[in-house]
Amino acid sequence: MKFTLVREKFAKALSITLKAISVKSSLPILQNVLLESDGGRLKLVASDLEKSIVTWVGGKIEGEGSITVPAKSLYDFVNGLKDEYIEGEIKGESFSVKTKTAKASFNGMSAEEYPAINYTLSENKMKISAAVLKSSVDETHFSSSKDDMRPAWTGILLKTVGKDLHFVGLDGYRLSRKLLPLSSLTSMPKDMEDMIVPAKNLLEVIRMAKPESDITIDFQPSSGNVIFDLEDLFFVSKILDGDFPDYESVIPKSPISHFTLPHGDFLNAIKLASVFSKETEAVRLSLKTKEKTLNILSDDVQLGSHKQGLTLIDSEGDDLEMAFKVSYLLDFLNNVSCENITVHCSGQTTPALFIPDTRKDYLHVAVPLQPYWE
Repeated sequence: MKFTLVREKFAKALSITLKAISVKSSLPILQNVLLESDGGRLKLVASDLEKSIVTWVGGKIEGEGSITVPAKSLYDFVNGLKDEYIEGEIKGESFSVKTKTAKASFNGMSAEEYPAINYTLSENKMKISAAVLKSSVDETHFSSSKDDMRPAWTGILLKTVGKDLHFVGLDGYRLSRKLLPLSSLTSMPKDMEDMIVPAKNLLEVIRMAKPESDITIDFQPSSGNVIFDLEDLFFVSKILDGDFPDYESVIPKSPISHFTLPHGDFLNAIKLASVFSKETEAVRLSLKTKEKTLNILSDDVQLGSHKQGLTLIDSEGDDLEMAFKVSYLLDFLNNVSCENITVHCSGQTTPALFIPDTRKDYLHVAVPLQPYWE
């Protein structure tokens, strides 16, 4: 097989497939990208068995053939060229490329040894705008666990409840839940089972999707996969096994105090406090409800200490002092957009509920740290 492609388009396609290449793979062939003629286009496939990417590049294709080639090396070479067009040829287990100014030959491996990737869509699919999926993932992914000891917790749960689709991420110390009305979906499967999709894979999907496009999501529990159709690009992800906690039961129901403040003021104050929390990783919040003030404190044995007072829009209930992991607060504040935030507090060490003001579709729960001050 021979082909001639626009070099820039070939390089872009290779860069996309690299997202499915794992440097930790024990199978050498999974370090390769599969190149294959397919209906007058060049198909590229990459997989680490947990996720797979299939995409195409249009060009002049002569004959049929396939091969797998070291993905990173091929991308580095093609991306480094300056010519407009690139020619490729497959002969046995050798792949040669050339332009007007350069040529190279890569030792490949037979495509027959590459795992088969099924990206055929079924009837069990829904369609969602890329912008809506992005906001749902952006506002929940940071609460998913990074600890592989509980694989199900490293994902985002997609669960239908009544007339809403819930997106939920949690790690045992924080929880983020986004409600998406089913009416906002372009189409919906007749019988959608609960699915836990790896958070890191959903992040890759929204990064690759065109902002103004629709994304088709095909749930295939029988094969343990979910397929994302991104227009000339398929992203296949494994569905995570395991039990997802009853997240509704951990949402605080009986606060003893609450306060409301501007999102921007809260974010800036936590950023300043983080300068003095490198060692403790903690920030302390001191609430004075009658004075309608929130003092934010942090300290470092070597660097020094910091204190900033914020004027609250509203506050009621008991005075309270709590501490949170500063990175957890920043994750929430950096990913959730709103004008004001209301915080419902149930006690010094009891989970606190953070709600973007005027929004009924989102909430965030964070567990305070144990008191470390006298």
